[in-house]
Amino acid sequence: MMYLRAFPTLSSRHLSVTAAPLKPTKNNYRSYFPTSATNSNKFNQWYQQVTSFPKNLSTLYKQIIIYNNTTSAINSSQTNVRAPNAWTNKGIPRRIVEFRRQLKHDLSIVIPVAVGYVVVPVLGNIFVVLAFLSPRASLSRQFLTWEQIRQFAALDDSYRQRYYYRDIFKIFERKKGDNEHNCDLEEFCKQKLQDSGSTSSILKLDELPRENLITLALSQGTPFTNLHPSVAIPFYTYCIPTLYIRSKIQSIRDDIFVDDILLIRDKESDKLALSQLTDEDVLEACVLRGLPCSRRTSITEMRIALRYHLNLVSRLLSFNNEHLKIGHYASVLEGSNSVLKDIILY
Repeated sequence: MMYLRAFPTLSSRHLSVTAAPLKPTKNNYRSYFPTSATNSNKFNQWYQQVTSFPKNLSTLYKQIIIYNNTTSAINSSQTNVRAPNAWTNKGIPRRIVEFRRQLKHDLSIVIPVAVGYVVVPVLGNIFVVLAFLSPRASLSRQFLTWEQIRQFAALDDSYRQRYYYRDIFKIFERKKGDNEHNCDLEEFCKQKLQDSGSTSSILKLDELPRENLITLALSQGTPFTNLHPSVAIPFYTYCIPTLYIRSKIQSIRDDIFVDDILLIRDKESDKLALSQLTDEDVLEACVLRGLPCSRRTSITEMRIALRYHLNLVSRLLSFNNEHLKIGHYASVLEGSNSVLKDIILY
């Protein structure tokens, strides 16, 4: 009980449980803050984020309600012929599809902290404090600042460049001497599409050995990849089943392919569609696809990289006789060449 009296609470809903609680001032929290980060700017940001957790959690809850409402609207647009909605003929907007994808990803990260905070009286505050001491591994974008989101994206990019990308090229089994300077990427991808039968020189995702699957999973932001590679690589190698790794990669592959289709569709109907994406949208799109998003890469350069990626995918779709479908985005996945999706992922 002495411990509870000394530890300041974060929310008024817990005050009645704690005997004679202290007023949650900055000085109360400062003693718990790591000495390596006690400068005023970092501490003030940390304190503000911790005390804003209930408000941001409420925002997350509202987004879950919106998610459920969009689910009903999507189902209605496909099944209710007598009372069609605006999405029946025009298709589901890209922003809705992306919002749903991001929210599912956010929940997979923050659920342990949110549940601990809500379920455990008083001591649930400890989950929040610990989470903000390791925000990259424990918190979703609803609880982070733009600077933190940008910083974590750059860190993920550096991990990909340093630890994973050199091994991904082995999946293509390029001939000796082929590289980005003497092997045109578009022609290379078209050649792989032409050879997409059983004799294809590209390994399909369903046929990748475990070693390649682990490398690909770690480079694509699957669960637990926010850990340092020195921890993530052994953890995936010895603890994660192959079936789970493959399913997560397939899910990310499908997310990338659907988002490519929807962005290309929007770009063809409105030439300014990509320019109208917010900085957050551009960064999230680059993170999803593994495009450059280092500290030295500006948002404008990310936008250019995304446009180049979409132009390449658009030409590959035309080469493969794929047609952009306006209806439910799931139909895009069902009728598309799996090798094409694998190439876009790689």
